[in-house]
Amino acid sequence: MSSHRRSPCDVVRLLVRPIEWVRVCVCCGGGGAANFVVLAFVFLASLRVIGFVIFFGENSLQMDFSAFYTAGEAVNAGLSPYRNHYSQTPPIWDGVARYSHSRFLYLPLAAVLFAPMALLPYHTAKYLWMTMNVFSVLTSLSLSVRASETDLKGGGVWLAILFLLTFHPLLPLLERGQIDGLALLLVTAAFALMSAGRRDLIAGILLSCATLCKLHVGLVLPFVLLRKRFRVLFGYAVGLFLIVTASCVFCGPSALLRYGREELPRISKFGELGPKEMLADSTAIASLIPSPGFTTKDACTYHLSRLSFEANASLVRTGVGWRVSRLLAAAHLPNTPSHVSVLLFSGSFVMLFVSLGNLLWRSLPPAQEYLFWQLIATIVLLTAPLTWVMNAIWLVALLPFAIGSISSKQTNGRNLGIALVVFGLVIAWLPDQMSFPSLIPGRRLDRLASLKYVFAELAVVVGLVVQLRQYRLRRTRDPEQPVH
Repeated sequence: MSSHRRSPCDVVRLLVRPIEWVRVCVCCGGGGAANFVVLAFVFLASLRVIGFVIFFGENSLQMDFSAFYTAGEAVNAGLSPYRNHYSQTPPIWDGVARYSHSRFLYLPLAAVLFAPMALLPYHTAKYLWMTMNVFSVLTSLSLSVRASETDLKGGGVWLAILFLLTFHPLLPLLERGQIDGLALLLVTAAFALMSAGRRDLIAGILLSCATLCKLHVGLVLPFVLLRKRFRVLFGYAVGLFLIVTASCVFCGPSALLRYGREELPRISKFGELGPKEMLADSTAIASLIPSPGFTTKDACTYHLSRLSFEANASLVRTGVGWRVSRLLAAAHLPNTPSHVSVLLFSGSFVMLFVSLGNLLWRSLPPAQEYLFWQLIATIVLLTAPLTWVMNAIWLVALLPFAIGSISSKQTNGRNLGIALVVFGLVIAWLPDQMSFPSLIPGRRLDRLASLKYVFAELAVVVGLVVQLRQYRLRRTRDPEQPVH
């Protein structure tokens, strides 16, 4: 009997060993039969996604999109998108809000951008929004193939599409109607331009537009400054100027000031919720609800939700975040989720400095540059206060790198960084225990499984750090040696 003991690295490699067939059968031209099988599964997965689009469109409120649509309705009626106008005739109500404020969290200009869509019937707008989300995610995947410089053959491209179509966070994204598909497209396009070293001005403008969709995108700016991408910063400033100017033109300066003084502090502290004194008239709200579990929107009745899922994908809402919050409170410092998020992000910044050193500001080849920005995007997901499972759709931007690395004969399955990235993607891809409630026994394992998206993001972050460190070491040993 061998006394050899496997290291943790060996365990991770064994965990991802079953995907070696990808390299042999598909990405390396494993034959027409293998490609036919992949294409058949892509066809079936496409039908599945179309089926869910119809199912959600007909049955689910899609409560996040309803907040966007209702904000557009309020703008069209000349009202504030941040108030709950349930007493209007007909009610301008998103079908969920129980407070005097609405559930709309974004800048006033974002509500203006939803105003044209709010002119459509809600039922029609739902299908348009889901189509835009799917198109945005597929386009982001296409941009990632180019930016990561992976030599994916036909089978590899179809395998990436199959992985995307069956990626579990895609379903909550569609069911809730979130904006993460569009945000992913803007961020991916910006990172692709930055990695190619051209059109930095446009990249900065795209990042500012992504910030309009998701405020925490602004957390990438310290790294933009550290890498001395001053044209990107200038483009970001130009984008912010255009956003502020458009906000003043379409919303008025007072609306922008009110958002900064009143709405943003409330959102930072409570999110969509609030204290009891902010609750709306419960009797009036109850009169709009046809029966428990259902709600109304635009004279149609919908289920509040048609998909159960594990929602959290942020370190802020785990035991780590709660401990940091208690430490801040003990030190008599603000301990809102936003403050905890900034502290966790700062800690990540320090750990990156320790692990990557001068690679944080050194020039990198385009493929490694793109990996670096994907690392930063994943850290943003991990430490942002409002990261949910729908936001995990951002991880699909790493699919071309993962599949291309598996197919590369130079890696040969022995790269720990690649193994961790693939492991994280697979963990995020798997349906959670809410889809299969009998899959995991016991409460302790159930609590552990509830952190699966946080674990997935952590694995991806560590894997990308290892990959970039290996690049740094190889460049130190042999500046002319290509890195795979």
